[in-house]
Amino acid sequence: MDRSLIWCHGRLMAADELRIRSLDRAFEHGLGLFESLRTWNGRPSLLERHRARMQASAQVLGLEFDDAQWPDEHAVIAMFTGSHDRRLRITLSGGLSDANGRGATLWMTASPLPTPLKGSGAIAASTLDVVASDLLARHKTLNYWRMRLAHQRALEQGHDEVLCVTPDRLVHQGTRTNIVYVESGSIITPADDGPVLPGIMREVVMEHARRLGLTTRREPTPLERLQDADEAFLTSSVRGIVPLIQVIDRRWPGPGELTRLLWNTILPWLETGKDIT
Repeated sequence: MDRSLIWCHGRLMAADELRIRSLDRAFEHGLGLFESLRTWNGRPSLLERHRARMQASAQVLGLEFDDAQWPDEHAVIAMFTGSHDRRLRITLSGGLSDANGRGATLWMTASPLPTPLKGSGAIAASTLDVVASDLLARHKTLNYWRMRLAHQRALEQGHDEVLCVTPDRLVHQGTRTNIVYVESGSIITPADDGPVLPGIMREVVMEHARRLGLTTRREPTPLERLQDADEAFLTSSVRGIVPLIQVIDRRWPGPGELTRLLWNTILPWLETGKDIT
């Protein structure tokens, strides 16, 4: 894929053709949304789920969302000239400040997949203080600087993720991922009523766990409870399932049995593109 190309207004165009007015609220206060996903075996299997999440967030946050601007599977395939899967980012600007938010622009870019993590899993050895009432934490907003800085500092220290923790010591998510863990055969993820993004891959995991006959729960998760888990892993629409091998000072030897079972079930499903509607 030629990285100088983007998809916008229903067609492929050169990246430098994209025009966003200086009065767009994306420039004023970082208003806007984005979705990150990838292709699996050349197809954007979770594209519709990401559309639904962006549309729901736009409604809650008062942003204009034109469903006709959203790219379909054919738009994604048109961006490819090679055989390798790609990471996709779909961005929605905040709209014009002098038009009550109307005139929002939506566009899609494609780039190579991130480099696989070293070793057998991810290390989350630090935390980021967050507040339980943070509405924006439940949406993929462009106002992402604080989490990006925390994640960058973790990478510089040789770590892979940072845990978002409220003052009551509850873990809610990572800066770029959701968290799932195993207790006595049950698949558990932090409760939805806190500052947590409704992750697409996290939901896929919970759905497939139930289909496998596993018990699933969404519960408040103290940091100590996560450290005491039998297994733990991160989820994202770009990386899929990533085993956790360290949370602060607790280490696991590698991917656990249920972590492997879930990924071995979900990956073939993603590669078929079955979730495309």
